[in-house]
Amino acid sequence: MPSERLAARTPEGCDTVTEETGAPAPKRAALICGLLSVGWLVGTLWSAQRSIAVTNGEVATAVAAVSLPSAVSAGLVAGLGVGLIALVTLHRFAVAGRRFAVAIGAGLFTGIASALVIVLVSDGSVSQQVVAAALAAATTLGGGLAAVSHRRVVCAQIAATLAVFAAAAGLSLLQGPLLAEFGGDGDLGARTEAIMWFSIGTAVLCGLAAGLVGLAMLGRKRGPWLPYLLAGAAPGLLLLASEAMVRFGGVQLLDRARSISPADRVLQDWLDGTRLNHALVVLFLGAITAMIGYGRALGSPPDQVVSRTPVGKQATKEQNAPATVDAAGSAPTSAG
Repeated sequence: MPSERLAARTPEGCDTVTEETGAPAPKRAALICGLLSVGWLVGTLWSAQRSIAVTNGEVATAVAAVSLPSAVSAGLVAGLGVGLIALVTLHRFAVAGRRFAVAIGAGLFTGIASALVIVLVSDGSVSQQVVAAALAAATTLGGGLAAVSHRRVVCAQIAATLAVFAAAAGLSLLQGPLLAEFGGDGDLGARTEAIMWFSIGTAVLCGLAAGLVGLAMLGRKRGPWLPYLLAGAAPGLLLLASEAMVRFGGVQLLDRARSISPADRVLQDWLDGTRLNHALVVLFLGAITAMIGYGRALGSPPDQVVSRTPVGKQATKEQNAPATVDAAGSAPTSAG
């Protein structure tokens, strides 16, 4: 088709829009997604630093432990975004084996800059140093992941992940009224059940957002199924990766938060389980949603399209078919 031929002739760094999908141009969309991911990281760090700054002592440690997972996940996505920006802007240099070097270098630079900002504006506590180190590692890893897939797929993964973050943040703002709807204004048992249903609903909505946004960014067209699967599953995979980094890299901070009191131990254990369940639901539901949308976009196979031809029209076509002669040279026979 004309749009496919135009896309095939387009150089790697050009900015075009395909007619079939209506998807944003690769370069412009990559820059927008990359900048949005960095903006989300800045907002997350500002919010975490503001929460820690108004506390001290053991309370600051507990707040830092709660803020660590969101900072690491935001760092992963920001590293993915800056790696994508580097690959797009330096596409003539980032070829073959240099792709990983360029992407990892961009993520490492962003991580070091973010860690330095945290260290400079903080009071030098151990908890904030742990957050800075984990953030630097997360952005470096995210930068390396940007070089694994095609930039359109990476852009869809970033957009889907940011949609999950935005959905979770929006629902957290409505947590009070929603918990009341679930019966959270009663006794302790009712509040616990309401929080459980709120967590399940949040994970389901985030999974749907991941699949739908990933599908929308790639466009509804025929093509390989793997990019759609990766776009829908990417938010869940990134959340699982950030959870692993938090549990292994931030174990010192988490243990200090657990040692404050028995209630803090129970809280940290509950948060660990909730984050893991949330990531798993987002992973599977996002992947399933994207694959269902991809299957619906394929339409009907050619043989099924022919089978839906009205019987009368098909018979007319057979009667009007030209005569043919078989290989043995016998008399002409009607086709069909």
